[in-house]
Amino acid sequence: MTERKKLKYNSKDQMAFDVLAEFGVATSHAITQIMGEKQGEALVGPEWYHAGLAATLNVKNRIGLEAQGSISAMYVLNWMGIIWADAKVEITNNCVRWSTTSCPWSKGTSVYCSQHTHIVKAITEICAPEHRSPVSITLNPKSLSRGDKICIYIMSADEGLDIDQAMASQCTCEPLPPPLSLEEMALWNHSYMGGEWTAPLKSMLNELGPETTMNALQPKFKEIGKDFANRFKEEYKVSSNDFDSMVKGIEEFHSCFLKRGGLDRTFDGFEMTTNECPYSGEPSEICQLFQSFYEGLLEEIHPSLIMKNSAMMTKGDKTCHWTISKKGSTARVGAAPTREDDSRTALKALAFKYAQGEITKDEYDELKKLIQGE
Repeated sequence: MTERKKLKYNSKDQMAFDVLAEFGVATSHAITQIMGEKQGEALVGPEWYHAGLAATLNVKNRIGLEAQGSISAMYVLNWMGIIWADAKVEITNNCVRWSTTSCPWSKGTSVYCSQHTHIVKAITEICAPEHRSPVSITLNPKSLSRGDKICIYIMSADEGLDIDQAMASQCTCEPLPPPLSLEEMALWNHSYMGGEWTAPLKSMLNELGPETTMNALQPKFKEIGKDFANRFKEEYKVSSNDFDSMVKGIEEFHSCFLKRGGLDRTFDGFEMTTNECPYSGEPSEICQLFQSFYEGLLEEIHPSLIMKNSAMMTKGDKTCHWTISKKGSTARVGAAPTREDDSRTALKALAFKYAQGEITKDEYDELKKLIQGE
């Protein structure tokens, strides 16, 4: 049998993974606090299932898996398991065992752990349809989130199977870990972990509405930002007395989540433009929660700085714009602006007003002509 070696990601990637994991933990606690464990699990179930379908198809297409059956299904489960550095999948004559001794969501609630039931159902439907009805997770004897040193999930068609019998069953096949480069695994982790906190978030928004959801989550995300401040300063060599180092660090950190299109200096700070975003098709509340995170981060790094998004792909804009500036600052940073700079800034402000619904299309077109001197 082949054992997977402990993954050693780039420290900046690892920090981004840890931030995303905390987003998920905070979301799971918010759902549980509002709805209770059982209702919370039921609420998020459909989102976990659909996320499992999408991830399974992604993996199946990526590895060109044509065969059907339990071994193929468990190979996909193992492929997804790269998020857990030491995940192990074993097939026996009467069950499948999945285990891990580490989990980025170990501080989460059962809302998170319940995903395994729905994701395995999705994998089975696509990769082993002949087992669709009987296969289900029947046992979860140990869980890191409950204080155990290991997580164990047992999937079986025999609902009468007991824990001792399942654990004593001899392994007949252990699917090998996926042969991926560290870079590929990092990309998968970003994608998978991003979906792991947006799935429960969307469930909350649909069931509870934006106001209740954001009231519950924004303070939590701000605290996450504060908690990561010292690690951020150390990782990105940020000095609280050096404005440029802070901007550079935030820009580089921000690029771990989004694909930056450019960094431009403005009158009193910087503007980051994002051309591609993995969350572009998701609710705009995702951007608001990222902003809450940055509020907490900047509050600890340098209270005079603010970071806001003035355009969002989650609201239909073609690009995202995030600005970093000093609170209440009117001082110019860098060279004196030219007439062209003034026009560009005015056009950006105008576009933001139009995007926010503050002016009509006709008003936008008329004002744009005036700014451009037409």
